[in-house]
Amino acid sequence: MRDLNHYKPAYHALAKITLLNWMCKKNDCSNPLSGDGLKKDFSHLDQSIPSAWLTAHRVLKRLDLSLIETDQSYIMEGDVSLSHIVCSCSHNNLQILVNVNGIALCSLQVKGVRRLADTGNWMINVHGNISAHLIQPVFDRSWSTATHLNWWKLFDMLHGQARIDHVLCGSPDLAIPRQVQKQQAENLMLSLANVCGFAPSRLADVSIWPLDGSMLTPSAGMLDRKTVVSAATGAWTLAMKIPGTNISILHGELVGLILALVLLKDTRIVDQHKHVFSPTTSTPYS
Repeated sequence: MRDLNHYKPAYHALAKITLLNWMCKKNDCSNPLSGDGLKKDFSHLDQSIPSAWLTAHRVLKRLDLSLIETDQSYIMEGDVSLSHIVCSCSHNNLQILVNVNGIALCSLQVKGVRRLADTGNWMINVHGNISAHLIQPVFDRSWSTATHLNWWKLFDMLHGQARIDHVLCGSPDLAIPRQVQKQQAENLMLSLANVCGFAPSRLADVSIWPLDGSMLTPSAGMLDRKTVVSAATGAWTLAMKIPGTNISILHGELVGLILALVLLKDTRIVDQHKHVFSPTTSTPYS
Protein backbone atom coordinates (compact mmCIF):
# COMPACT_ATOMS: atom_id res chain seq x y z
CA MET A 1 0.00 0.00 0.00
CA ARG A 2 1.41 3.41 -0.96
CA ASP A 3 2.43 5.78 1.82
CA LEU A 4 -0.28 8.39 2.48
CA ASN A 5 2.41 11.10 2.48
CA HIS A 6 2.51 10.62 -1.29
CA TYR A 7 -1.00 12.08 -1.50
CA LYS A 8 -0.48 15.06 0.83
CA PRO A 9 0.14 17.61 -1.97
CA ALA A 10 -3.07 16.50 -3.69
CA TYR A 11 -5.06 16.73 -0.43
CA HIS A 12 -3.62 20.18 0.21
CA ALA A 13 -4.53 21.40 -3.27
CA LEU A 14 -8.04 19.95 -2.97
CA ALA A 15 -8.55 21.68 0.39
CA LYS A 16 -7.46 25.02 -1.09
CA ILE A 17 -9.82 24.60 -4.04
CA THR A 18 -12.70 23.79 -1.68
CA LEU A 19 -11.99 26.82 0.48
CA LEU A 20 -11.67 29.15 -2.52
CA ASN A 21 -14.92 27.80 -3.96
CA TRP A 22 -16.64 28.43 -0.63
CA MET A 23 -15.14 31.91 -0.35
CA CYS A 24 -15.71 33.24 -3.87
CA LYS A 25 -18.79 31.38 -5.11
CA LYS A 26 -20.78 31.07 -1.89
CA ASN A 27 -19.55 33.93 0.32
CA ASP A 28 -19.01 36.90 -2.04
CA CYS A 29 -15.19 36.65 -2.06
CA SER A 30 -15.03 36.95 1.73
CA ASN A 31 -13.05 34.47 3.84
CA PRO A 32 -15.58 32.37 5.80
CA LEU A 33 -13.01 31.44 8.44
CA SER A 34 -12.18 34.96 9.62
CA GLY A 35 -13.75 38.38 10.17
CA ASP A 36 -17.39 38.80 9.18
CA GLY A 37 -17.36 35.34 7.63
CA LEU A 38 -17.37 33.77 11.09
CA LYS A 39 -20.61 35.58 11.97
CA LYS A 40 -22.57 33.84 9.23
CA ASP A 41 -24.48 30.57 9.34
CA PHE A 42 -23.51 28.12 6.58
CA SER A 43 -25.52 25.15 7.80
CA HIS A 44 -27.69 25.36 4.65
CA LEU A 45 -24.61 24.49 2.57
CA ASP A 46 -24.21 21.03 4.11
CA GLN A 47 -24.77 19.44 0.69
CA SER A 48 -22.09 21.48 -1.09
CA ILE A 49 -19.45 22.13 1.62
CA PRO A 50 -17.61 19.20 3.30
CA SER A 51 -18.87 18.61 6.83
CA ALA A 52 -15.34 18.96 8.23
CA TRP A 53 -15.20 22.57 6.97
CA LEU A 54 -18.59 23.39 8.51
CA THR A 55 -17.57 21.81 11.82
CA ALA A 56 -14.36 23.86 11.81
CA HIS A 57 -16.40 27.01 11.10
CA ARG A 58 -18.73 26.36 14.05
CA VAL A 59 -15.84 25.68 16.44
CA LEU A 60 -13.92 28.80 15.35
CA LYS A 61 -17.09 30.88 15.70
CA ARG A 62 -17.73 29.56 19.22
CA LEU A 63 -14.12 30.19 20.33
CA ASP A 64 -13.92 33.56 18.52
CA LEU A 65 -10.82 32.44 16.62
CA SER A 66 -9.82 33.07 13.00
CA LEU A 67 -7.76 31.19 10.43
CA ILE A 68 -5.85 33.66 8.28
CA GLU A 69 -3.48 32.84 5.44
CA THR A 70 -0.08 34.05 6.60
CA ASP A 71 1.52 34.20 3.14
CA GLN A 72 -0.53 36.38 0.80
CA SER A 73 2.44 37.65 -1.20
CA TYR A 74 0.80 36.40 -4.40
CA ILE A 75 -1.63 39.32 -4.03
CA MET A 76 1.25 41.81 -3.91
CA GLU A 77 2.65 40.15 -7.05
CA GLY A 78 -0.67 40.75 -8.83
CA ASP A 79 -1.53 37.04 -9.06
CA VAL A 80 -5.15 37.70 -8.12
CA SER A 81 -8.12 37.74 -10.49
CA LEU A 82 -9.72 41.04 -11.43
CA SER A 83 -13.16 39.58 -10.72
CA HIS A 84 -12.04 38.88 -7.13
CA ILE A 85 -10.75 42.45 -6.77
CA VAL A 86 -13.99 43.91 -8.16
CA CYS A 87 -16.13 41.78 -5.83
CA SER A 88 -13.93 42.48 -2.78
CA CYS A 89 -13.98 46.23 -3.44
CA SER A 90 -17.75 46.18 -3.86
CA HIS A 91 -18.15 44.60 -0.44
CA ASN A 92 -15.73 47.06 1.16
CA ASN A 93 -18.01 50.03 0.39
CA LEU A 94 -15.85 51.27 -2.45
CA GLN A 95 -17.69 53.90 -4.46
CA ILE A 96 -18.41 52.25 -7.78
CA LEU A 97 -18.45 54.82 -10.57
CA VAL A 98 -19.67 52.45 -13.29
CA ASN A 99 -21.07 48.95 -13.41
CA VAL A 100 -18.49 46.23 -14.08
CA ASN A 101 -20.48 43.01 -14.34
CA GLY A 102 -19.57 39.43 -15.13
CA ILE A 103 -20.14 39.88 -18.85
CA ALA A 104 -17.68 42.76 -18.96
CA LEU A 105 -15.06 40.74 -17.09
CA CYS A 106 -15.58 37.71 -19.36
CA SER A 107 -15.02 39.86 -22.46
CA LEU A 108 -11.71 41.04 -20.99
CA GLN A 109 -10.69 37.50 -20.06
CA VAL A 110 -10.98 36.54 -23.73
CA LYS A 111 -8.31 39.19 -24.42
CA GLY A 112 -6.03 37.70 -21.73
CA VAL A 113 -6.90 40.27 -19.05
CA ARG A 114 -7.66 37.99 -16.11
CA ARG A 115 -5.36 39.01 -13.29
CA LEU A 116 -4.11 42.32 -12.02
CA ALA A 117 -0.63 41.32 -13.24
CA ASP A 118 -2.03 41.12 -16.79
CA THR A 119 -2.85 44.81 -16.85
CA GLY A 120 -1.12 46.59 -13.97
CA ASN A 121 0.31 46.39 -10.46
CA TRP A 122 0.07 47.84 -6.96
CA MET A 123 1.62 51.24 -6.22
CA ILE A 124 1.86 53.45 -3.14
CA ASN A 125 -0.13 56.62 -3.67
CA VAL A 126 0.40 60.09 -2.18
CA HIS A 127 -1.67 59.12 0.88
CA GLY A 128 0.54 56.14 1.66
CA ASN A 129 -2.06 53.58 0.55
CA ILE A 130 -1.20 50.71 -1.77
CA SER A 131 -3.67 51.05 -4.63
CA ALA A 132 -4.19 49.40 -8.01
CA HIS A 133 -2.41 51.01 -10.95
CA LEU A 134 -3.79 49.86 -14.30
CA ILE A 135 -1.83 50.17 -17.54
CA GLN A 136 -3.66 50.50 -20.85
CA PRO A 137 -3.14 47.40 -23.00
CA VAL A 138 -2.43 47.50 -26.71
CA PHE A 139 -5.78 47.88 -28.47
CA ASP A 140 -5.44 46.06 -31.79
CA ARG A 141 -8.16 45.26 -34.28
CA SER A 142 -9.24 42.17 -32.33
CA TRP A 143 -10.61 44.43 -29.60
CA SER A 144 -14.28 45.07 -30.26
CA THR A 145 -15.92 48.36 -29.35
CA ALA A 146 -17.74 46.67 -26.44
CA THR A 147 -14.54 45.11 -25.06
CA HIS A 148 -12.74 48.44 -25.44
CA LEU A 149 -15.54 50.12 -23.45
CA ASN A 150 -15.45 47.41 -20.77
CA TRP A 151 -11.75 48.06 -20.27
CA TRP A 152 -12.37 51.72 -19.52
CA LYS A 153 -15.21 50.78 -17.16
CA LEU A 154 -12.78 48.59 -15.24
CA PHE A 155 -10.15 51.34 -15.32
CA ASP A 156 -12.57 53.95 -13.93
CA MET A 157 -13.59 51.63 -11.13
CA LEU A 158 -10.24 50.28 -9.95
CA HIS A 159 -7.45 52.66 -10.95
CA GLY A 160 -6.28 54.48 -7.84
CA GLN A 161 -9.38 53.42 -5.89
CA ALA A 162 -8.96 49.70 -5.23
CA ARG A 163 -6.58 49.28 -2.29
CA ILE A 164 -4.71 46.14 -1.43
CA ASP A 165 -6.32 46.02 2.02
CA HIS A 166 -9.69 45.61 0.27
CA VAL A 167 -8.44 42.27 -1.04
CA LEU A 168 -6.20 41.07 1.79
CA CYS A 169 -7.53 39.00 4.65
CA GLY A 170 -5.79 40.47 7.69
CA SER A 171 -2.92 42.90 8.03
CA PRO A 172 -1.23 44.35 4.89
CA ASP A 173 2.04 42.92 6.26
CA LEU A 174 0.81 39.48 5.14
CA ALA A 175 1.39 40.52 1.52
CA ILE A 176 5.14 40.84 2.10
CA PRO A 177 7.03 37.80 0.70
CA ARG A 178 8.27 35.32 3.30
CA GLN A 179 11.94 35.89 2.53
CA VAL A 180 11.51 39.65 2.99
CA GLN A 181 9.63 39.12 6.25
CA LYS A 182 12.41 36.82 7.48
CA GLN A 183 15.07 39.40 6.64
CA GLN A 184 13.10 42.19 8.30
CA ALA A 185 12.65 40.12 11.48
CA GLU A 186 16.39 39.34 11.64
CA ASN A 187 17.28 43.00 11.08
CA LEU A 188 14.89 43.99 13.87
CA MET A 189 16.51 41.53 16.29
CA LEU A 190 19.99 42.81 15.46
CA SER A 191 18.87 46.42 15.83
CA LEU A 192 17.29 45.72 19.21
CA ALA A 193 20.45 43.96 20.37
CA ASN A 194 22.42 47.09 19.44
CA VAL A 195 20.17 49.60 21.20
CA CYS A 196 19.07 47.66 24.31
CA GLY A 197 22.50 47.85 25.90
CA PHE A 198 22.37 44.50 27.72
CA ALA A 199 25.78 43.21 28.79
CA PRO A 200 27.15 40.28 26.75
CA SER A 201 27.84 36.88 28.27
CA ARG A 202 30.97 36.54 30.41
CA LEU A 203 31.78 33.16 28.90
CA ALA A 204 35.08 33.14 27.08
CA ASP A 205 33.75 31.02 24.21
CA VAL A 206 31.39 33.33 22.34
CA SER A 207 30.00 30.41 20.32
CA ILE A 208 28.11 29.14 23.40
CA TRP A 209 24.74 30.88 23.74
CA PRO A 210 22.64 30.18 26.85
CA LEU A 211 18.95 30.76 26.21
CA ASP A 212 15.68 30.38 28.08
CA GLY A 213 11.96 31.07 27.88
CA SER A 214 9.35 31.75 30.56
CA MET A 215 5.60 32.38 30.68
CA LEU A 216 3.29 34.29 33.01
CA THR A 217 1.08 32.92 34.29
CA PRO A 218 2.18 29.27 34.03
CA SER A 219 -1.34 28.01 34.81
CA ALA A 220 -3.08 30.18 32.17
CA GLY A 221 -5.73 28.49 30.05
CA MET A 222 -5.94 28.31 26.27
CA LEU A 223 -7.90 31.57 25.87
CA ASP A 224 -6.31 33.51 28.77
CA ARG A 225 -3.91 36.39 28.19
CA LYS A 226 -0.30 35.37 28.67
CA THR A 227 3.14 36.92 28.48
CA VAL A 228 6.08 34.90 27.19
CA VAL A 229 9.64 36.14 27.61
CA SER A 230 12.55 34.78 25.57
CA ALA A 231 16.21 35.57 26.19
CA ALA A 232 19.56 34.62 24.66
CA THR A 233 23.04 35.76 25.62
CA GLY A 234 26.47 35.40 24.10
CA ALA A 235 28.47 38.01 22.20
CA TRP A 236 25.12 39.87 22.25
CA THR A 237 22.32 39.74 24.80
CA LEU A 238 18.66 40.21 23.94
CA ALA A 239 15.34 39.55 25.71
CA MET A 240 11.96 39.83 23.97
CA LYS A 241 8.41 39.76 25.34
CA ILE A 242 5.56 38.16 23.40
CA PRO A 243 2.03 39.01 24.67
CA GLY A 244 -1.11 37.29 23.46
CA THR A 245 -3.54 34.42 23.99
CA ASN A 246 -2.41 31.89 21.37
CA ILE A 247 1.08 31.44 22.82
CA SER A 248 2.73 28.98 25.21
CA ILE A 249 6.03 28.34 26.97
CA LEU A 250 7.14 26.41 23.87
CA HIS A 251 7.03 29.68 21.91
CA GLY A 252 9.42 31.14 24.47
CA GLU A 253 11.92 28.33 23.94
CA LEU A 254 11.53 28.53 20.16
CA VAL A 255 12.03 32.31 20.00
CA GLY A 256 15.05 31.93 22.29
CA LEU A 257 16.59 29.52 19.77
CA ILE A 258 15.85 31.92 16.94
CA LEU A 259 17.41 34.82 18.83
CA ALA A 260 20.57 32.82 19.50
CA LEU A 261 20.90 31.65 15.90
CA VAL A 262 20.32 35.12 14.42
CA LEU A 263 22.75 36.82 16.79
CA LEU A 264 25.29 34.04 16.34
CA LYS A 265 25.15 34.47 12.57
CA ASP A 266 25.92 38.15 12.99
CA THR A 267 29.11 37.36 14.90
CA ARG A 268 30.43 35.79 11.66
CA ILE A 269 31.48 32.60 13.46
CA VAL A 270 31.77 29.85 10.87
CA ASP A 271 32.42 26.59 12.70
CA GLN A 272 30.04 23.73 12.06
CA HIS A 273 31.28 21.87 15.15
CA LYS A 274 30.06 24.55 17.56
CA HIS A 275 26.70 24.18 19.30
CA VAL A 276 24.14 26.33 21.09
CA PHE A 277 23.02 25.03 24.48
CA SER A 278 19.70 25.52 26.25
CA PRO A 279 20.08 25.71 30.06
CA THR A 280 16.57 24.33 30.58
CA THR A 281 17.18 21.06 28.74
CA SER A 282 21.00 20.80 28.55
CA THR A 283 20.47 19.54 25.01
CA PRO A 284 22.73 20.82 22.20
CA TYR A 285 21.10 22.51 19.23
CA SER A 286 23.31 22.66 16.17
